[in-house]
Amino acid sequence: RYQRRVRGETKDFKLFGDVSQSTKQAITFSFTGFSSGILISIFTMYNVDLFITVYELEESHFYWAQIIYALWNSINDPVFGWLIDHTNSKEGRRTPAIKYGGFGWALVFLIPWFPWSANPIASKYTTGIHFLASICSFDAFLTYVLLVHCALLADLTVDNLERNKLNNFASVGNLLGSCIGAISYFFWDKKNLYNFRLFCIVASVLAACGFWYTGSNLKETGRMRSSSNKEGEEIGMWGFVKQLSKQKNFWLYVALNSIMNFNAFVDASFFTMYDEKVISPIFPSNTRWIFISAVIYLPKLMVQVMTPIADRYGTYSLIYFAILGRLILASLMYLIGIQYWQIWLWLYLAIRLLDRSWGFYNLVFSDVIDEDMLLNNRQVSLSASMHGIQAIFVKPAQSLGPMVGVWLMSGLPYRKSVGDLAPSTLAELQQVLFSLMCIIPCVCGAIQLVIWHFFDLHGANLRALKDKLASSSHALEENNVLV
Repeated sequence: RYQRRVRGETKDFKLFGDVSQSTKQAITFSFTGFSSGILISIFTMYNVDLFITVYELEESHFYWAQIIYALWNSINDPVFGWLIDHTNSKEGRRTPAIKYGGFGWALVFLIPWFPWSANPIASKYTTGIHFLASICSFDAFLTYVLLVHCALLADLTVDNLERNKLNNFASVGNLLGSCIGAISYFFWDKKNLYNFRLFCIVASVLAACGFWYTGSNLKETGRMRSSSNKEGEEIGMWGFVKQLSKQKNFWLYVALNSIMNFNAFVDASFFTMYDEKVISPIFPSNTRWIFISAVIYLPKLMVQVMTPIADRYGTYSLIYFAILGRLILASLMYLIGIQYWQIWLWLYLAIRLLDRSWGFYNLVFSDVIDEDMLLNNRQVSLSASMHGIQAIFVKPAQSLGPMVGVWLMSGLPYRKSVGDLAPSTLAELQQVLFSLMCIIPCVCGAIQLVIWHFFDLHGANLRALKDKLASSSHALEENNVLV
C-alpha cells in the first residue's frame, strides 16, 4: 500500500485496486505458491541427477543420506507444526513463518548447485555430506513454510467454494513459478553449470520476494488467532496424537497421500533420466522439445481445468476418477510395451496430467481438519500440527521413492551417457526406466483406489459436517459478542 497526500487528505493506493476481500486474500495467498513452485520444480528436477551423474555420489552415501533424510523429514514436521500452532507474535500466528522462513528457504535452495570441493568426484565423503546438507536444509525450510501455507487453506475459510478459489489461485501462482523453474531446462548443461547457477540465483531472489509479499499482506482470521481458551493449555502433543488416532478419515488420508508422494517423487527424481535415456533415443530430435515442454507445462494447468469439476461434482469424485484413470492408462502403457513409443508416450503424458489431482489433496485434508475441530470441540485450529503429524508417515515415502529407483537400476551403468552404452545394455536400462514410468503408477493407483473407497467425508456426511461447524462457529461468535 502506497500513500500520498492530496488536498490535505491521505488516500490509499493498493496493488490490486477495488477487488473483493476474498480475491485479495486469494491473490496474496498465491504468491507463496508462486515462490514454492520456483524452488521445488528446480530442486526436485535436478538435485538427484546432479549428485549422481555430475558429482558422482557413491550409491552407499546416497542410501545413507536418504535414510537420515527420511528420519529428519519425519521428525521436523510435527515439531514445527506444534511450535507454529502454539506461537503468536505481534505480526500474527501464521504469516511470520512465511515471511521469514521463506527467505531462509530461498537461501538454502542454492546449496546443492555449488560444490564444496574443487573436485567433488574425488572427494567422496565431502560430496556425501554436501548431498545430506542439501536435502535436509531444503526440507527443513520447505516444511516450515508449507506447513503454514497448507494450514492456511483450512484456517482462512470453512466454505468449500472459497477453499477451491484459494486453491485455484495458489495453483496459478504455482504454475507461474513452475514455468520459471522449467526455463532452467534450457540452462542445464552437465559439462558447464555456470549459466545454470546464475539462473538459480535469480530464481532464489524472485522466490524470496514472493514469500515476503504473502507474509506481509495476508490477513489472518479468527480461526488463526490465539484465543483466551488456548487448546495448547488443555492438551499436550501426546494427548493430541491420541485424539487423532481415533479418527478414521485422518489415517485414510495419510495412507492415500503417502502413496501419492512415493509415486510423485519417483517420477520427479528420474524425469531427466527418462528424457535422456528413454525418450531422446526414440523421439525425433526436431520435435522432442515440444513433447518435453508438454510434459512439464501442461500438468501445471490441470488444477484450473479440474477446479470447475470439483465445484460441480465434489473433490472426492474428482480424485476417485483421477486415480482410476491413472490405473487404467498405466496398465495400458505397460501392456503396449516400450517398442510402441508412438502410443505409450501419449499415455505417459495423460498419466502426468491426471497426477495433478494431487493439487486437490489439501482440500480434502482441510475437511479432515474441520472434522477434528468439531469432534474435539476446538476453538482454535491446530491445522499446522495436523499437517505435521500426518507428515511423520507421508514424508518417508519421499525418500523411499528415489531409493527404490536407484535400487532397481543398481548394477546398470545409468551414470553413463547414451553414446557410451552398448545397444544391449542401453535396451536393458531403458526397460528398467520404462517400468518405473508405468508399473509404479499402476501399483500405486490400485492401492489408492482401495483406500479411497473407505473415506467417507463426502456427499451427505460432508454437508452435515459443514452445517454443524457453521452453527458452532456462529454460536461462538455470538458468545464472544456478549462477553
